[in-house]
Amino acid sequence: MFKHIETGCYYQTLALTTPLDEMLDEFIVVNTAIVPFKGSFVCDGLITSNNVALGKGLMKEVREGYHQAKKDGSLRRIT
Repeated sequence: MFKHIETGCYYQTLALTTPLDEMLDEFIVVNTAIVPFKGSFVCDGLITSNNVALGKGLMKEVREGYHQAKKDGSLRRIT
């Protein structure tokens, strides 16, 4: 899952090769492109980290926002 920093939209996203949870820590800031591919959103290109550490309060906010987006249908995904 990715959250767009400027819009606040959440995206259900996959990676083409390695699963995201194997590549990334749970909560980090990254630069990447998200594109539709074979019925899903996928990360395209190099994922780069900004070395930004997120505090517990922000991690809680992101986690709750993701669950709310799933609940209210605003989670961006290709169905």
